[in-house]
Amino acid sequence: MIFRTSNGRIKHETAAPLAEANLEGVNLRGVDLSGQDLRSGKFTKACLTGADFSGSDLRHACFVGANLEGAIFHEANLAGAALNGADLYSASFFRANLANANLEQASL
Repeated sequence: MIFRTSNGRIKHETAAPLAEANLEGVNLRGVDLSGQDLRSGKFTKACLTGADFSGSDLRHACFVGANLEGAIFHEANLAGAALNGADLYSASFFRANLANANLEQASL
């Protein structure tokens, strides 16, 4: 379940699994997906500006052409993720695992 908190942020409740979810083209600006299992999720051309993925498992996730401006990936596992063509301006990857991630033509 995804809902808006009292401070206006969108939060995902952990009851529903998101691994391999197809969220192509969705607008989840400011969503809090911290600590989630999002392995192999499809976020192609999604609007995820300001989203928080801290501590999330994003192995092999697809963010091709996604807007991730200002997104937070602190300690996230992005091994093998596809970020080609994504807008990563002001995104933060503190202690994130980017092994074998594809960043071709991404805006940094």
